[in-house]
Amino acid sequence: MAKLKKFRFRKETSNAAIIMKIDKDKQLVIIEEEYEVFEIRNTDDLTEDWLKEKLSFFG
Repeated sequence: MAKLKKFRFRKETSNAAIIMKIDKDKQLVIIEEEYEVFEIRNTDDLTEDWLKEKLSFFG
């Protein structure tokens, strides 16, 4: 619960995501993963290497 509260009231202004799973047997919400969502400032950032680095958590 403290980790979720810390995430919700964080001071950073960037976007972020949290993935939670529900354990029905134990009746608990489990934090599975947390992500800082990257932001593109201009099209010069869109190199192939940059995209591979930023999207590596999908693979």
